[in-house]
Amino acid sequence: MADLRRHQALVAETRTHLRVAQANVYSVRKNFELIERQTAALSLDVFSTCETWLTPDIADGDVAIPGYSLVRCDRGLLAPPGSRNKWVQGGGVACYIRESLKFKTLHAPKIITVGTPEFLAVELMLHGRPTLVVSVYSPEGIFPNNVLDFYDSICHKYQRAIIAGDFNINMLSQEYDPNHLRKVTEACGLSLIPSGPTNHTANADTWIDLIFVDDATGVRGFQKSQVPFADTHDLLFFEYFIGEISVACKTITTRRFSNFNKDDFNRQLIEKLNSMPFPIDGAEQAESALNNFNSIIIDLLDIHAPLGTLQRRRRPAPWFTKTLRDRCRARDKLYALARRLGDVAMLARYREVRRVLRRDIKHAREQHLLADLSACTDDARRWSYLRGLGLVSVEHRSPLEFFSSQELSRHYSSINNAHPLCSLEELQNIIDTPSSELESQFEFEPVSPTQMLAALRSMGHGARGRSLDGVSFSYLKHSLEIVAPYLAEIFNAFIASNSYPMSWKRSTIVPLSKVAKPASPSQTRPVANLPHMARACDILLTQQMSSYLESRDLLSPRQSGFRPGYSTQSALIKVTEDMRRAIEDEKVTVLVLFDFKCAFDTINHATLLGRLRELNFTTGALRLLHSYLSGRSQAVIDGDGVATEFVECTSGVPQGSSPAPVLFTAYICLVSLPTSMTRSGASARMLRPCSIGLVVADCASTLRRHRRSWWHPTSGICGWTSALVGHWWWMAWLCLSRRGFATWVLSSRATWLGLLTLIKYRRGVHGVLHRLRARARILTASVRSMLVSSLVLPHFDYVCAVFRSLPAQLDIRLRRLLNTAVRFIYGLPRDAAVLPYIERLGWLTPSLRRDYFLGMQVQRTRLSGRPSYLADLLPVRRVSTRALRPTTVEAFQQGEDFDRDVREWIQDVRNQNVE
Repeated sequence: MADLRRHQALVAETRTHLRVAQANVYSVRKNFELIERQTAALSLDVFSTCETWLTPDIADGDVAIPGYSLVRCDRGLLAPPGSRNKWVQGGGVACYIRESLKFKTLHAPKIITVGTPEFLAVELMLHGRPTLVVSVYSPEGIFPNNVLDFYDSICHKYQRAIIAGDFNINMLSQEYDPNHLRKVTEACGLSLIPSGPTNHTANADTWIDLIFVDDATGVRGFQKSQVPFADTHDLLFFEYFIGEISVACKTITTRRFSNFNKDDFNRQLIEKLNSMPFPIDGAEQAESALNNFNSIIIDLLDIHAPLGTLQRRRRPAPWFTKTLRDRCRARDKLYALARRLGDVAMLARYREVRRVLRRDIKHAREQHLLADLSACTDDARRWSYLRGLGLVSVEHRSPLEFFSSQELSRHYSSINNAHPLCSLEELQNIIDTPSSELESQFEFEPVSPTQMLAALRSMGHGARGRSLDGVSFSYLKHSLEIVAPYLAEIFNAFIASNSYPMSWKRSTIVPLSKVAKPASPSQTRPVANLPHMARACDILLTQQMSSYLESRDLLSPRQSGFRPGYSTQSALIKVTEDMRRAIEDEKVTVLVLFDFKCAFDTINHATLLGRLRELNFTTGALRLLHSYLSGRSQAVIDGDGVATEFVECTSGVPQGSSPAPVLFTAYICLVSLPTSMTRSGASARMLRPCSIGLVVADCASTLRRHRRSWWHPTSGICGWTSALVGHWWWMAWLCLSRRGFATWVLSSRATWLGLLTLIKYRRGVHGVLHRLRARARILTASVRSMLVSSLVLPHFDYVCAVFRSLPAQLDIRLRRLLNTAVRFIYGLPRDAAVLPYIERLGWLTPSLRRDYFLGMQVQRTRLSGRPSYLADLLPVRRVSTRALRPTTVEAFQQGEDFDRDVREWIQDVRNQNVE
């Protein structure tokens, strides 16, 4: 038995998932053997049961399962005189919890009335993470208000929550109770596990056994019994992810910088680099110089910061100073003395000391977190710090939890080798092809040490982890001014020889998930971890190509992805404006949406170089880009840092590299597409206002005809859909029985668009606030304000200018969402007035925020003229050619006047908000 308990304790310490089951058992004593057998078969950690029919005269030992603790909430009502039984039968809830799990009962009151929801609440503690489990039985016709109120009052204390039971509310119905339950639970940040019908009678199947969790992405292996478990109800089983195991001690190999002297290191680095032979002539000498450059840095690092094995332990809390530790020891001694002497007054003094000490420790932690968060000067550091606090949750878990590194490597290799290698003969044929008749040509220019230093500094936050060549950016952050001139000299030699370093073509892949639980490797994304010095040089190549393409307007004016001044918001404004104008012209818009599959990874190198030749890239530029794309290899890194075998890549551009977006943009802009086309990254939208006669005649044939021009060797079209958009009167006139189109009616108030916006806002805002309530409850109001500004307000601001004409009732709901965030910041009750606090924060209401961002979009478009498709919509100021006197206001003065008007307008908006 002792060995069994040690084994159970070991399992509890190493588990990452909680195995949970829920069932309406219709009397525990009647179905006890079935319950015991199913608990062992599923190796359950928690078994939530309802309608236990247990009474106070039934001892726990009568229904005990070896290895499990029983928590129960029985009906303790005496039956009326003359009844057959002493107690009122029916109802009751109970939980079987594995003994190796630490738990405490939060709520298990004696049931004294019939006709109210019955529930018990238990707190489980695993790896220091509190998990809330609530078991519910709600009689028919009774809404579980008390259960939801209880959860809302304590949910902020728990990182995980499970509410399971028989609610007697049929979620398959469209009546008021199921719809209201969905709304209330969503407002509480809970997700309903979709299980389908769970209660099967002779007349109907209903979905009344429900399981709610606070994170639907943590549910794994959900199952439902094939036959009813007890009477007419099914048994529901699932595994719930409770978090990765906190390893107290982890052995890692890293460089020791404890005795590192940057002055000595920099002095020796200058001496070594000055001994390198310069100038460099040819690609071979450039490769040798780069290898020598890396060897010098690595040899010096081995001397000043040698590699060593460290045991990374959990660091003590930095705010828990020596003074606080001494006060804690004094508090403990005072308690021991009070207990030994039996002094009541001394015990009261101890309690007062403990209360003050708790307050001071909390204050010290708040001040430390506030200082560290305020010291983050840019968004990258701020987000990194928030992730360290655990306040920014990772959307999707690593694909390595679902697939092996070998399996992912084989999948990525099949995609990156979709096309044959572009040979030197093919490259020569591309070079011999006459280029377009443009006035200028593109040639890569040498870079200066100043440009190299700026590039090194700009990529500091993006160069994380270890570099494959051993020269990590973090090792040289104090020596950038020294290495920049030498690195620029070496890279200029590669530019002059029209080649790219071979050692920089090897990369390791960090896989990311596209969905919460990828079912196949195709639902993952490979991100290349390139050598850090290569990233800086790639930035300089990207800047030169982007400047050439943008300054000469060689890109499509409707391309909105990967371009400065363009955004998803500007593209959506253009789309909705075109639809609105089509409606005014009594036309129906055919909207086609499609997406490219593996767009970056399946680019044909020969086709890409041919496109660049059409853009007047010179022979030297094409040869350098051919060298950049050819001869690449990649390997996938697993969770332990072990890489698979390197596999050659003959297609695509590495995701995560700087040139990838520019090359793809230049590539996709030359694909033959119809007019009225709007592109955004690897997706596109075709907007074609059509006459009603054309739509009725045959829209499908038009789409098929254009689809032939969309198909391209990039990857083809992964998925595409279409829709008809128009005024309700014209849409009613159409024959709506035609297949292949979704029909949207764009009314004057755009109610359908507002509903989609409201759903997006509610889910995002409540999800973030639920996470913050659970983990940031000890932070001050100022820290909470910073967290809400970083995590909640972006949900209101994303493409908000598109939703400017929302109906008033929807805008009020958005205002209530903002009020919820304000109440979280200041800890206000629900009935407290929030307007003074909004004024204190200096925030705008959602409607005024949309006006503000729309004004900023107009100002940017007016000053820069980009994007051009929005600039064309702005009215042009006409200047009279018959002026009696010359214009005395200079252009820059007009710009200052406009800026002053904008500032005054923004102040007016804020004044309206305060009023």
